[in-house]
Amino acid sequence: MSRVLILSCMVLAACTQPAEDPNTIRIIKLRLNPPNSSQEALGGTRPVQLAAAEVKDGALVKISAGESIDARTIQTLSVGVPKNTSVNLFLQTPRGGSAGAGILVGRLEWPDGAGNTNGRLPVSDRDIDLGEVSFVTGDPGTLADNRLPVAQENNPLQRTDRDQDGQDDLLDTDDDGDGTPDAQDDDADGDGSPDALQELSSLPDDNGDGVPNALE
Repeated sequence: MSRVLILSCMVLAACTQPAEDPNTIRIIKLRLNPPNSSQEALGGTRPVQLAAAEVKDGALVKISAGESIDARTIQTLSVGVPKNTSVNLFLQTPRGGSAGAGILVGRLEWPDGAGNTNGRLPVSDRDIDLGEVSFVTGDPGTLADNRLPVAQENNPLQRTDRDQDGQDDLLDTDDDGDGTPDAQDDDADGDGSPDALQELSSLPDDNGDGVPNALE
């Protein structure tokens, strides 16, 4: 093999990323209702994609994003995320067709069983269908409080059982079975990382608008 050919192979190997093994990925999907006329900036005039952010110790580890769609008609969005990782789900507008961090459009949320709402999926290897969701807008001056509530029957915590005690995590008051009620447990899902430092809200936000720097 000539030196030129060897060099070409080395360059190709450096630039080519191996395809992800589908056996290591779980699929999260939903059906998005189009925004109404007063919510056009949320999706009617921009592409959106379903995104998942893995956050640990207040730092962004990885963002996975699905195909971008035109949100003016009901569309199905999906994203593949690594199995057995916890991820925060949201909609974003991509930057130049990138599958990385885009611009936050709205956060997914569902009841956590303890009187609060959350948009972070616990560690699991199961595919999840969040059903049909619609935008709920907050302050028109910011994207920080735009929400996409998941219907009760599609709450993903009904499909996980962290401590394998036969009770789903939505109803279980001690998800990880460590003897500390979830409401008082800093690591309620028992994945070894403090829950508060796995949330989007733990990421740097220099201007204090509620949107992490990475998603401005």
